[in-house]
Amino acid sequence: MEKQLCTYPLLEILMKHTDLNHTIKTSDILRKLEVDHSLCIERHKLYSTIRQLNERGHQIVYDKHSKGYKLCTRLFTKSEVLTLCNAIHASNFICQKDSKALIDKLVGTLSTWEQDEYYDEVFEPNPKKTASESLMDNIEKASFAAHHNLKLSFKYQEYTPTPNDGIMLQDKYPDRVTIEPRYICFVDGRPYLIVQGGRIDGFMHYRLDRMKDAVVTEEKSTTPFKRVDAYKYASNKLFMYSGEEVLVTIKFKKRILSAMIDIFGTEHILFEPDEFHYQISVKVNDNGIIFLAQQYIDAIEIISPEDIRNRIRKILDAANY
Repeated sequence: MEKQLCTYPLLEILMKHTDLNHTIKTSDILRKLEVDHSLCIERHKLYSTIRQLNERGHQIVYDKHSKGYKLCTRLFTKSEVLTLCNAIHASNFICQKDSKALIDKLVGTLSTWEQDEYYDEVFEPNPKKTASESLMDNIEKASFAAHHNLKLSFKYQEYTPTPNDGIMLQDKYPDRVTIEPRYICFVDGRPYLIVQGGRIDGFMHYRLDRMKDAVVTEEKSTTPFKRVDAYKYASNKLFMYSGEEVLVTIKFKKRILSAMIDIFGTEHILFEPDEFHYQISVKVNDNGIIFLAQQYIDAIEIISPEDIRNRIRKILDAANY
């Protein structure tokens, strides 16, 4: 019976106290089983349990030089854990509390030596972290509502100035928003919920980290479901601005090619009107392309449509460019 009970504790000991560079002796395993888990087994039962774990896909190897065992396979590799942890730390839409909880869980899959290596790194606090702690709950509720074809209701927030010269999230609308959730996607490092059945016909999107008091209603979705590629939808919503989608021809300097590929992807046909420029045609929202043109004012020219050119010209005239 104790042999069966020791399977998970043994795996836990190997995960915590060994890695590719560190082993643990048989005597130390038996001692930790007894002291930490109140399990007392004989050596031959330990060896049998190790064989069973290996048969189940866990690669437990005996090192002849150190005369100890080590676990060579894990749910995540060290590099995967470090990549995920750094991504979570850098994600502004995940609050400090949830970031710490996620990072601790991921780092907990490493050995104690590898954990120390991670925590010994100097990570400055991320001051851009959101104050909202509802993201995880919102993702769970939105996924449930979409899967069960139910509507989702919530208060939607935006950042606004406060009387004491601060900034805080406040309700954008006086009433709750009720929509029919369809897809979750991440664009420009931000989480969005793509929906139907909102204030306008067709698809809309909301920031998941700006929803408050989300509730899955008992009301079934009524808008006919139309399957779309969530990321194709997002790619046409440049910077996730709302607005009319238009076919825009953009001429830009060759030095910002990588930046344009980061924004629009590689599937668009690239023309070379002269030795200094490239040109592409993309279907995007009008407000987003105007914002992009302002960002790269010295490197981008909107060739068409003419009304977009005129709107940009008025903005530049007002700014005395």
